[in-house]
Amino acid sequence: MLQIVGLLLNDHSPGVVGAAASAFTSVCPDNFSLIGRNYRRLCEILPDVEEWGQIILIGILLRYVIARHGLVKESIMFSLYNKDINNLEEDESYITSKEDAGYSIDKTVSELATMVFQCYIEGPDEYLSRSSSTNRVAPKLDVSQYTSCSNDVVKILLHCTSPLLWSNNSAVVLAAAGVHWIMASREHIKRIVKPLLFVLRSSSASRYVVCNIS
Repeated sequence: MLQIVGLLLNDHSPGVVGAAASAFTSVCPDNFSLIGRNYRRLCEILPDVEEWGQIILIGILLRYVIARHGLVKESIMFSLYNKDINNLEEDESYITSKEDAGYSIDKTVSELATMVFQCYIEGPDEYLSRSSSTNRVAPKLDVSQYTSCSNDVVKILLHCTSPLLWSNNSAVVLAAAGVHWIMASREHIKRIVKPLLFVLRSSSASRYVVCNIS
């Protein structure tokens, strides 16, 4: 089965690749070596895959990038927390010393980064199952688990998901926007604003999801 899935992921037909991506999530969702062999081709063929296949494939590619290269340190998640760090350090009434500030900030950023990292590494179902357990143990992130948005692997994924921000399928737009939220630098995150506002004009279900995410 692994050989068949790997063969079909390398197929030239977008329809076959979309079906193979779905099979991958069922048969071997953690076998990132299969994705690594075909990563560039999968990114390039992504815009031509049918819409529901695009959603699945985006999730697979994002999981692969995070698993192999880590989270992007220039992303808006970390930029916002760095801004909060400066505010905390200036607020003497809240924190009495820089040592206390450092401890509090490190704990906050670590919890956020670990949650995102583990969710994409394990997959949402496995992560939610583990996080609901009283004996859950999540490893702390270290320097090796961070990358830069200038990384070629990250740049390819951002480039190939950019056109999908204007997809007719609201779920595809949200999936593509998720990639940019996690992987794009703060300077480039603006590109997801208009597509998300456009989604707000679609169905009430889409509006509900977008407003909750926002």
